[in-house]
Parts: sequence; structure tokens; C-alpha cells
Amino acid sequence: MTDATLIGEKLEQAAGILREQDISLWLTFVRETQLTTDPCLDLIAGTYCAWQSAFLVSAAVVVSIRRPFGRGSTEEHPGVLAGFRVILRERALRIPVLAAMISLLGVGIVDVASYPMSLELGGGTAGYGAMTGLLGGGGVLGAVLAARALRFPAARVLAGAFAASAAGLALAGAAPILAFALVGMAVAGAGRGLGGVAEVMLVQRRAADEVRSRVFAAQDGAAHIAFSVSAFTGGLLVEATGARGAFAVAAVFGVIAALLAWSAAD
Repeated sequence: MTDATLIGEKLEQAAGILREQDISLWLTFVRETQLTTDPCLDLIAGTYCAWQSAFLVSAAVVVSIRRPFGRGSTEEHPGVLAGFRVILRERALRIPVLAAMISLLGVGIVDVASYPMSLELGGGTAGYGAMTGLLGGGGVLGAVLAARALRFPAARVLAGAFAASAAGLALAGAAPILAFALVGMAVAGAGRGLGGVAEVMLVQRRAADEVRSRVFAAQDGAAHIAFSVSAFTGGLLVEATGARGAFAVAAVFGVIAALLAWSAAD
């Protein structure tokens, strides 16, 4: 019997005792459990605590979940790389995560190219700050819009978001004056924000309960990889093609991401 299975059975047993005794809640309060061990902690949590910690067992909550606790997840999906394996194996997850990585490549390139672009447009460091600020601020707007947009299929929203981001980057890269570049960055940021919410929604719906948290961890790791690669390639692109060329490449990445995301529709 695994620790996860034992903990699940003990929680179900505790819920039964609470129901029989008409008790609403069982509270276990601990601190520094490696020094002062509470014997029941291994049966309800299977972990250690450093500071004051409270573990609550409620019959009503346990019964309402209506699922067994802790069975099968580590056996079916073992190891810290389980999330990556699930993403690589399942197209429904692989395509949106890959699309998001490609979109992030473009955003990372623009992050590097924005400073020389601002200098070219006469904006200086202040213009660069405004461009990067609107890229982030637009992301907040996109996340807010997601509440309405996600009434539609998430994969379609993801594709539209990446397309909007690509259009914004293309506008910023072709801008004759700084004001147009700022508008483009705001649009690109809104697309990225909306796309981020849509991607999370897709992973939430398509990943199995037993491995969902590790899929999210793998998704986050993939995003960091993409952004790290883009920072390096962004500098090379600016050297080779100039700031406008780097923006154009970033916009192309956005279009590719949009097409990939569209193909992930249910």
C-alpha cells in the first residue's frame, strides 16, 4: 500500500467517524514536526511542517468530493517529468502548449528589440519603458476580457488572441512614430493576456485530475524555456536584421502560434 493510498483511506475513515459522532470538524494543530512529531500527521498529510500549521478534516467536505483520495496518480504517472510526458503524448495538450511557446518566442524577441526600436523612433529610454509597460498593461486588459471571450471555445479564443498579438507586433514594428508603436504593443499585450487565460483553461479541461498539477508545472517550465531562448535569439536578430526585422520575425511567430492553436480546436 502506498502512502497516498493509506492517507486517502485514513481521511475517509476519519470522515466516517466524524459523521458517526456528529462532529463537524477535526483539527490537528502542529509546529516543527520534525522535532516534535504528531503521530497522526503521517496518516492525514504525509509531510512535515516548520511553522504553525493546521490540518482540518470535515466530513461534509470529504463526502462532497465523491472521489477516492490519492489513488493511482503516482503509479500511473510516476516521476517529476510526468507532466512533460503527458503533454508530449496527448495532442490535445501538446498543440496549445507548443503554440504558447512559439508565441512567447515572439514576445521575448520583442522584449529585446523594443529598446533599439524606441531609439530609432526617438523615444529613448522613456519610450522603451512605455513600450514594455503597455505590453504588460495590455496583458491585464486581455485577462479581463477573457471573462467574456471564453464563452466561446477556448481553442478558438487562443488562436484569436495569438493572432491579435501578432497584429500588434506587426503594427509596432512598422510604426512610423512612437505613438503607433505604443498602440501596437498594447494590442500585443492584450492578445498575450487573453491567450494566457485561454491556455490555462484548455489545460484545466484536458488534463486528467491525477496529473493536472504536474502538467501545469510542465507548461510553466516550457514557457520559461521559450522565453530564455527568445532572449538570446532576440539579440542575434536585432544584430542581423535591425529592430524592425526582429519585430517582423516576432509577428510571424505569432501567426504560426495562432494557426497551431486553431488546429487544437475540439
